[in-house]
Amino acid sequence: MWIFFAVAASILTGLALLAGFRLWLPLRLGAWPTALLWAAAQILAWTPLVLLALRHRLPAHRSLDLLAQTGWLVVGWLSVAFFVILVRDLLLGGVRALAWAGASPLWETVRGGLGSRTASLWICAAVTVYVVTGAVAACRMTRTVEVEVAVAGLHPDLEGLRIAQISDLHIGSGIRGRHIRLVVEAANALGPDLVAFTGDLADGLPRHLAAEAAPLAELRAPLGRYFITGNHEYYSDAEGWLAVASGLGFRTLVNEHEVLARGDARLVVAGVPDPQGAGFLPHHRPRPDLALAGAPAADFRLLLAHRPSQAPAAAAAGFHLMLCGHTHGGQYHPFTWIADKANLYLHGLHRHAERLWVYVSRGTGTWGPPMRVGAPTEITLLTLRAR
Repeated sequence: MWIFFAVAASILTGLALLAGFRLWLPLRLGAWPTALLWAAAQILAWTPLVLLALRHRLPAHRSLDLLAQTGWLVVGWLSVAFFVILVRDLLLGGVRALAWAGASPLWETVRGGLGSRTASLWICAAVTVYVVTGAVAACRMTRTVEVEVAVAGLHPDLEGLRIAQISDLHIGSGIRGRHIRLVVEAANALGPDLVAFTGDLADGLPRHLAAEAAPLAELRAPLGRYFITGNHEYYSDAEGWLAVASGLGFRTLVNEHEVLARGDARLVVAGVPDPQGAGFLPHHRPRPDLALAGAPAADFRLLLAHRPSQAPAAAAAGFHLMLCGHTHGGQYHPFTWIADKANLYLHGLHRHAERLWVYVSRGTGTWGPPMRVGAPTEITLLTLRAR
């Protein structure tokens, strides 16, 4: 874990230095203002890492939440600025090459404009507007997304079955009881038959944050509420969070299943832990086949798995639908593109193999920089339809 913090701190230091040399120095603010700006950005960028490292020792407190959120916004600013600087410098490199090749003097003018004080000022302003826009979007009430899943040969008694999915809530800094109550109200308003929570409930220890999760006990679904672990549970006492979820009325599924009846139809709901769990608890290795072990023949098989990467194993085990999250849809550019390359599916409904449908939620909360651009938060209502 300390290797992670060392690498992350090094990256953040590099981002702050890059912004200092490529954006803030060209502004010609003076030596001391530039040094103070860099120092403030560096300290604030490191703050979320420090608070993460000390999360087992520090109690949850609003002032620490505010400090962490401010630091994460600085991290968001530096990360967006990095890619803008990268694009500008690539353009400058191309213009410089053309100038050396004896191209028109116009290229010298373009090169001077891209590298000017005015250009740096515009970049700083544009990145700030982008970050503020993303932060405002992240603070908005989570939207509801309704999706119909067409299933070949669906039993008539499962026609219209409504599944509400909540994922990646990340209770902690910025996401507390009031926000969670609004999520619960929105989910209940959808009138689901079943609620699925697909991991990453909180960032922090149960003894600090369990009370904030209390509104989730008010979720209503006649066929039950089901919970699986995401990777973040394992950073802060996964077994403790499983106990919290159970106390809130969820049926926790760790390579397990439950058989439900709706009319004459039989439905199996199974769940697997996040792959990272095996590094903390050996028996928490995800096994979709094991999750179905001993299950009777069923008309529909639903798997809850935190990551889309479990789709091939879910298809091999014979599931009809897999619900997952983890990706957050990338949250904001350019990480939307990066997350798209790093995951089997980024968001939305996808057909995998012949029988399996995979739905990837963009998440109900945020992690890291509290920003959402092009990847809004969601509560999902999936309705089964016969095809």
